[in-house]
Amino acid sequence: MNQSPGHASSLFNSQPEDRNQPLVLALEAAGLEAIAAVGGKNASLGELLRELGTEGVRVPGGFATTAYAYGAFLDANRLRQPLGRLLAGLDGNDLAALQAAGLAARALVLAARLPKDLEQAILRAYRSLGQASAGGGQASGVAVAVRSSATAEDLPEASFVGEQETFLNVAGEAEVLAACRRCYASLFTDRAISYRILHGFDHLEVALSIGVQRMVRSDLGAAGVMFSIDTETGFRDAVLLTAAYGLGETVVQGSVNPDEYLIFKPTLEQGFAPILSRRLGSKAIRMVYAPGAVASTHPTGAGPGPEPLAAPAPGQAVPSQNVQSQTDQSQTVPSQIFQSQTVPSQIFQSQNDPCEQLGLSHTCTLAVDPADRARFAITDDEVLQLARWACRIEAHYSARRGKATPMDIEWAKDGLTGELFILQARPETVESRRSAQVLRSWHLEPHQAPVITRGRAIGASICTGRARIIQDPSAIASFQQGDLLVTDRTDPDWEPILKLASGVITNQGGRTCHAAIIAREMGITAIVGTGDGTAVIADGEAITASCCEGDEGLVYRG
Repeated sequence: MNQSPGHASSLFNSQPEDRNQPLVLALEAAGLEAIAAVGGKNASLGELLRELGTEGVRVPGGFATTAYAYGAFLDANRLRQPLGRLLAGLDGNDLAALQAAGLAARALVLAARLPKDLEQAILRAYRSLGQASAGGGQASGVAVAVRSSATAEDLPEASFVGEQETFLNVAGEAEVLAACRRCYASLFTDRAISYRILHGFDHLEVALSIGVQRMVRSDLGAAGVMFSIDTETGFRDAVLLTAAYGLGETVVQGSVNPDEYLIFKPTLEQGFAPILSRRLGSKAIRMVYAPGAVASTHPTGAGPGPEPLAAPAPGQAVPSQNVQSQTDQSQTVPSQIFQSQTVPSQIFQSQNDPCEQLGLSHTCTLAVDPADRARFAITDDEVLQLARWACRIEAHYSARRGKATPMDIEWAKDGLTGELFILQARPETVESRRSAQVLRSWHLEPHQAPVITRGRAIGASICTGRARIIQDPSAIASFQQGDLLVTDRTDPDWEPILKLASGVITNQGGRTCHAAIIAREMGITAIVGTGDGTAVIADGEAITASCCEGDEGLVYRG
């Protein structure tokens, strides 16, 4: 009988012969006390598995490499000094220098080899995970997610959301090892370097742990994000939940307008079904796995993206170009990729960045049938179950930290089994830290300016400036301090631009997407999900973005 992803019980401790530090740990062997060893993401997953699994909270089981293993990788390849020289004194606002340093750093890491003892430890753990999934029998090539977990991420003061890579649907030993190396390289993406500079983290003091987990087939089901706090008002008695079909990446990165629910926590905990509001999202696309493919959730470079493709018909996959890796001949990396329609940062295909050449994505996006778009992606019972888990997770973290700790949680529904899973849980980093002693409010003076477009208001602020329509972050040179970014949607590669922006307006996305989360964290105005912002706003025109007039954000001319 196959064991569910949340119950893999084998321990994957592995130690080099002459040292006492483990290279690999089972996730359930590492809780919040192990952040320094396995990073915020993996420590949180281990905490949930170990402490809340018996209460029914499902988390995919797996294992993690340690920060010690990352240090051993750097030392075995003598990388500390050259990386230190590349990144020393780097100005995060000097975008050309940032891109050059990131490119060189990734090339150094990708040219390095995993130490033999680390490689063998990873493979033993992966084989054990396969055996656990087969109920103790032999299983080869079990599909896993390979996730990066930095020792400075998912902290209450800085989320580091999406700064490093995650690879989905990785199957086979060579593919797992290749994904691990690409995870290490992703610690030096332009966006990750910029984010560390912004928050004052030393580049070489941040280590990377790699989490390897059994896959949840949300590509056949649904996925989304929930907060145990209302992210716009700071109201702590509500759970905000978003949902869409397929992989949750479309929700997180804002390439889809998801369903949205608001649930009242006090009466939920009393056994009632208090869904205060439901908002049906358009859910125009869903991201799925291509057969036999390895899917990266983030591109690793900052080069130009391919031209947008025509919109697919319902159920039609968007094909890819073929890309052949010129850098890594030692690992088996499939050469065909499937690119995601409506996701501008599909896979950047720079001829000069080895990390980009290796970061091959094997997902495709399908247009959702109109009948499915007209339905909510999950049932009310599933919404309430997820909200109960959010309350339980918040209560556990609050008890551990000794103070109220609202949570930012990613979830998925397995389309094969119908089971719900928690994929990540991190402290919410904005509203939970806002001072209760300070009230800030904005209002517009009476005016006659016409409304150009409207979308979901993020926060309650106002900004004005020059609109700059940019379709790809590689066009950053045209963006000036104080401009308003107008684009289809953002992902972590846009963060150097967002640091300069006074506001951001996107065609796609909901209240839990990347643009919304980063705008809150950076304190800039954001209006997401306009649907037509890039079409109706003229590049270079003066506009005002207002989020102070209710849930709807309005963009005015002038």
